[in-house]
Amino acid sequence: MHAKDLLQLIAEDKLRVLAVETKVDHYAKKLDGLMMFQLILFSFLNRKRVSLRVMEEFLCSASFRHLSNHADIDAKYNSLSERISLIRAEYFEQIFYYVYDTFSKYLDEKSLIHRYDSTMVAVSSKLFNWGMRTGAKSKTDKKQLKFTMGMHGSLPSHLQLFSNQTELSENVALNEAITKDTKNINQVVVFDRGLTKKDSFEKYSNDSIRFVTRTFPNIKYDLISKNKIGKKPKDSTITLVEDLVIKLSHRSKKQDRNIYRMLKGTIDKTGEEIFFLSNMDTANAYEIAAIYKSRWQIEILFKFLKQELNIEHIISRNENGVKVMMYMTLITAILIIAFKKLNQVSSFKIAKLRFALQMEELIIRQIVILTGGDTQRLNLIFNGT
Repeated sequence: MHAKDLLQLIAEDKLRVLAVETKVDHYAKKLDGLMMFQLILFSFLNRKRVSLRVMEEFLCSASFRHLSNHADIDAKYNSLSERISLIRAEYFEQIFYYVYDTFSKYLDEKSLIHRYDSTMVAVSSKLFNWGMRTGAKSKTDKKQLKFTMGMHGSLPSHLQLFSNQTELSENVALNEAITKDTKNINQVVVFDRGLTKKDSFEKYSNDSIRFVTRTFPNIKYDLISKNKIGKKPKDSTITLVEDLVIKLSHRSKKQDRNIYRMLKGTIDKTGEEIFFLSNMDTANAYEIAAIYKSRWQIEILFKFLKQELNIEHIISRNENGVKVMMYMTLITAILIIAFKKLNQVSSFKIAKLRFALQMEELIIRQIVILTGGDTQRLNLIFNGT
């Protein structure tokens, strides 16, 4: 599938409606929301390390002006910085969820697993007067921003930014992300063992969120019964030895506790013990273990965001601007992931490069047509036909 076809799935009319609904252009004179969306997206797709000066150059380029139909717009990098810091982040948030929903349907991923995890990004405390500290004060005096994300199927589907010290705990951050993301109701959710609060597990069960997580061996529970372990699949990398039906011990809830599955096993390669907790009552033990194993896909997403979209390079110093750039990063990620999947490209790096090259080809074709050039010779150059 061509990059042009993917971009056309993001309807410009919808972006204009969202601009009105979020009042993103209420105080804007020339750097309107749609133009800023187009500029940031163009910059992300064409550069690995985006900066305000890079965006300034792109804004003045013939390529961007032709592609975005903004022929007479220019602005200095400091104006772009101010606009990003003040523009309504809600506009970019709504575009992100619209793009996610559009591509999730297009890729037919609505029934797939939801994964949740957090990643930390270090920033200089000399530049940021907000953020959280981890561990002892370092020589470089760094602060941390915490991004907690949801991943549905192959696509990023949810984002929350945390910067308060209390939000270092996954019992706060991860739980809040899972609770606020209503797309996971009646769906399967998987997360790591940083989230340990039994109250959270009880709430998920009460809210019809089916979950799988890894847990610690010292978790307290009341045994109800034992299930038989089915045949081990050939591709399984663990050996399960117990499938227990339990209720979690809870000081304040003696009655009306939900029923869970506690799986015990060993990792074949290392012999290390491993324990899973789930409220899924119909899946067999090895299916639950396989669901947890699929959690690793969100780690691959984080690696992609850091290596190819450079999320650790923060170009705005206030929370609003950071949110704007993160939502734009995830929108770019959705386009590249979809392109990679639909065209069976081997890596994210090559998918991003091919996407950018196809955009460049699109611009050249349009310019040749507008200037009355020879389109047959153009086809020969690009297609060899």
